[in-house]
Amino acid sequence: MMSEGIVRLISFKGTASRKEWVIVFLLGALTNILSNGIINVTIVTDTPPTALIAMIILGIACNVAVGWIWLATMVRRLRDVGLTPAWALIGLMSLVFTIMTPTFESVVIILAICFAFASLFLSVILMFKRGIHDERNST
Repeated sequence: MMSEGIVRLISFKGTASRKEWVIVFLLGALTNILSNGIINVTIVTDTPPTALIAMIILGIACNVAVGWIWLATMVRRLRDVGLTPAWALIGLMSLVFTIMTPTFESVVIILAICFAFASLFLSVILMFKRGIHDERNST
């Protein structure tokens, strides 16, 4: 059922396969790039204040929604490969600082970049490391 799939996407319980992680990772990256790009273009151009506020709220809502799915899948994937879900805090910090980047504070931008690279490194490890779920499906 469709509702079971949606519940699975937002749930932190269970495990996630490598395929599921790659799809969610790419979806999160694409959504993040698009929403932040739209927000930054809106800020730079002469946009009316009401439209600017609407675009920022829409971008933040989009990042939070996809970020939740991304974080839930990361926790499930970490559990699948035998790592503690606490490693997902790197991804959470990356999400928090990414949402804060429209403030254009240099410290926030530097922290967002550092956590983004750490999160990317962890994401790549999760893509290539075999987990319990992967071994179950290969037999």
